[in-house]
Amino acid sequence: MNLLLEEKPIEAMNYFKEAIAANPHCLEAHVELGYILGSMDKYEDALNAFQKAVEIDDNFPGLFGQGLAYYFLGKYDSAKKALKRAISFGENEDIYYYLASIDLEEQNYKEAIINYENAISFDADFVEAYNDCGVAYSILENDLLAQMYFRTALAVEPYYEPALYNLGVCLVELGEYEEARFFLMQLLDQDPDNFKAQFYMGHCCYLDGNEEEASKYFIKALEIDNTQYGLWDYLAYIQIGLNQNYEAIESLNNAINLNPKLESAHLKLAEIYLDLGRENEALKYFKNVLEINPDNEEAKFSIELFNE
Repeated sequence: MNLLLEEKPIEAMNYFKEAIAANPHCLEAHVELGYILGSMDKYEDALNAFQKAVEIDDNFPGLFGQGLAYYFLGKYDSAKKALKRAISFGENEDIYYYLASIDLEEQNYKEAIINYENAISFDADFVEAYNDCGVAYSILENDLLAQMYFRTALAVEPYYEPALYNLGVCLVELGEYEEARFFLMQLLDQDPDNFKAQFYMGHCCYLDGNEEEASKYFIKALEIDNTQYGLWDYLAYIQIGLNQNYEAIESLNNAINLNPKLESAHLKLAEIYLDLGRENEALKYFKNVLEINPDNEEAKFSIELFNE
């Protein structure tokens, strides 16, 4: 329809509503209206349109649309039922992709892999299916197969950001740090404000023994999102290793401001102040540790030494 080709969804929606008013039993109008409403994120309204189409007659586009609407509403059981009913009328890559996506959400990873493979059998260039299949294998801790799927996704679309990130992470887990940095840097070249990529570049650098580079990437990540108390704590750990005690104190205070019960941050502050000879401050933070975790042996031992 010309209105759809011209990307005028409001006009197209009104056109099909008028068509339905003129003929409430027009199956095609209900189906088209459903897809238009879905494209506008009006999933409840889309679901109603698809249900009316299916009530007129069971049909592939109506059942498939019904499944999609349920999926985006988070009603996965209903989505699966509709999609599987649709398969009795026909198959395509999208049905199996969404079935796989539901399996992934529901942590049925082996079933997800089967359905991603089914999707790929219909479309050998289905980049999202390759990437998400790799995610399923990664969750199952099969990093070798995971990286194979991520590489295949990038062979189809070399700058596909999810696959660049996932392959980089996978290679870090495999200890292939140089190649991991290559793919993560490709992603950062496209999207320098990607928090997860900045974090994993730092993590990769740390694991590869380059603490100074790691701290730079962590600082960049925290410039993007400074609410990550765990990363402030990780940064402080690296700064301590670099003898940057005062920078570490600042990082740890940021972590504690975000999460006052973060035991590891209080303990690190106690240790730093002890190294700096600031015993009163060290004692304060050892006591904080015991308030958070009365079983912390290091804090108990240190406080006993102060009391001797």
